[in-house]
Amino acid sequence: MPKDSNWIKPGRLHYIENDVEKQVDIIKTIDGVVVVLYNKAREKLIFVRQFRGAVYEGIHSAGSPDMSKGEADLEQFPPEVGVTLELCGGAVDKDKSLAEIAKEEVLEECGYEVPTESLQHVYDYRSGIGTSSSAMSLFYCEVCDAQKVSAGGGIGEEKIQVLEMSLEESRQLVQTGATTNGGPTCLLGLLCMENVSKIWLGPLPQDSPYVKPFRLYYVQNGVEKNWDLLKVHDSVAIILYNTSRQKLVLVRQFRPAVYHGIISSAKGTFDEVDLKEFPPAIGVTLELCAGIVDKNKSWVEIAREEVVEECGYDVPVERIEEVMVYRSGVGSSGAKQTMYYCEVTDADKATGGGGVDDEIIEVVELSLEEAKRMIQQGAVNNSPPSCLMGLMWFFANRAPGAKA
Repeated sequence: MPKDSNWIKPGRLHYIENDVEKQVDIIKTIDGVVVVLYNKAREKLIFVRQFRGAVYEGIHSAGSPDMSKGEADLEQFPPEVGVTLELCGGAVDKDKSLAEIAKEEVLEECGYEVPTESLQHVYDYRSGIGTSSSAMSLFYCEVCDAQKVSAGGGIGEEKIQVLEMSLEESRQLVQTGATTNGGPTCLLGLLCMENVSKIWLGPLPQDSPYVKPFRLYYVQNGVEKNWDLLKVHDSVAIILYNTSRQKLVLVRQFRPAVYHGIISSAKGTFDEVDLKEFPPAIGVTLELCAGIVDKNKSWVEIAREEVVEECGYDVPVERIEEVMVYRSGVGSSGAKQTMYYCEVTDADKATGGGGVDDEIIEVVELSLEEAKRMIQQGAVNNSPPSCLMGLMWFFANRAPGAKA
């Protein structure tokens, strides 16, 4: 990874929590906007498709030796495997309002000229909370054929395909068992943990077991291009519902990447952080129970372990239902995440949870009404898109009264 990358700045964040010095490998990436576009006259949702180097590398490295040791095997892994289905979106890299940037992306990528007033702000959230934690703003916009002024497709060397999907086709993307290269943003359509006494940023060591930054080179339509990306672990996330008390079970923890993302967005730098001005509580997230795939076990077995370690419920794998598979951080990591659903009861509670080793994780139970507020229009969360998507899936498919 060249040091002059405009998109990815890797580092190692050091902090002291409960008098224990800890560290986490993170990257600074650019914040973004995404837009749910709906052509009301034809009842079609509008998506974009494009080759994502980070997704391609993630798929390639999962089934073949490290790509950094040589060229990719294009026969075994054709470039099409790295093509994603996404919402229209883009980086916040201009001195303009979020709505204005979203308006430009709609025009450049999809060809619709819309006024900023038609862009309805839905909510804000954090993506890649374990590594990058970019701030994301989700908008909704209805368009009509009369607003179509160009074919879209992006600008410069971008190669973006505009794709329209019926509501029924779109619903299939978020049905149980779905597998897609779309990111969770697309599929969305403090107690002792605050006791952090010191934080500082250092260079990312080359032997980091969690973050491996690269610059990927490829030739597309005869043009040589490159993309800055990082290899991170694939992961699992579990929607937990306690049927005894009708509560959703989530976890809360201090996420250094979120803390770094908030401060560097606000200040433009992470030098000399004032813990009074920026209390560690701003880096605490509310998430689904989740964990990385770093063991030689099946993914559902890893999900089971995370449920007992983080939340204290001991359940057999047979009760853990796969919901969907998708790609997270399609612009930076392309890591795969599998989402599961599991119903638990008070009788399954074996421990207090809270994580293992020096993890500090708080188990949080939310009523259905509290959880609904997290995904209502105007909500602002430090939760990742996978958590918000999981809540949406639950209310659409498993909540009391939901249609099966």
